[in-house]
Amino acid sequence: MNAKRKPASPKENWQRTRRRYRWHLRPPFKTQFDRSHWWKNSPNNEPGAALYELARRHPLVRETWLKNFEANSRSPWNIARKNWKSKITMPLSGSELPLINCLDWTCFYGMKSWANLTSHEQDSWKFHAGKMKGLDLRWDFHKCESVSSHEALLDVVGKLRGTNPLTASQREADIAQWAVEAHRQGKVLLVVAPDLTPEKAASVMVKTYQEHLRHCAPAKPTPRARWQDWLLLIETFENDENSPGKAKSQVFARYRRALDGLSFT
Repeated sequence: MNAKRKPASPKENWQRTRRRYRWHLRPPFKTQFDRSHWWKNSPNNEPGAALYELARRHPLVRETWLKNFEANSRSPWNIARKNWKSKITMPLSGSELPLINCLDWTCFYGMKSWANLTSHEQDSWKFHAGKMKGLDLRWDFHKCESVSSHEALLDVVGKLRGTNPLTASQREADIAQWAVEAHRQGKVLLVVAPDLTPEKAASVMVKTYQEHLRHCAPAKPTPRARWQDWLLLIETFENDENSPGKAKSQVFARYRRALDGLSFT
């Protein structure tokens, strides 16, 4: 009969938890992860940059990397990155949805600091991050889009390609598909008369949306985003972990709370 396993002590549990949050400071990620605190010499006024630096340090990024290694017989970094790159395409229009989730996207770019991303990569990451940790990085067409404009665009594309225009039944089926998809995403569906001035349309849409909020359960309030503090939290934590003295528990606690408040879904 096997002896019962001795339960871990509070100190052991604390150390195990701490290791989970300092993964990027240890092998094998230590040599791959850019830990430069670029914001010290480059003032940051970009909320997306602070969110990216926080997100790429999340423990789930490490765990997803390791799963990718195991799925490919512990493939090296370059092969692991190719596996993700083959799935990534930068959306070109509002009708194209993200092809992979934000966590995979963060893993693909996450070894590089924000300062070392191209402007295209920065825009790509913000597109996939969308709304996260109190920040709304969604592009305008994710917040409000016109089905009618989509239909008009399809007609223009059809004419350029020399294809037949959509039939009435095809058009209605396409509109129905868009409406159902928007409903599944939790969006509010409004219809507006086409002969209103922009000012009048804006006025009636605001009133209609307010009426909707009165009759429907409002969405959960968005937590306040303290993105101005995130980079300093990262810098303080990493400096503390790399210092020769004993690491400060309060520094880790604040850093952990910041990461725990982040969700990739």
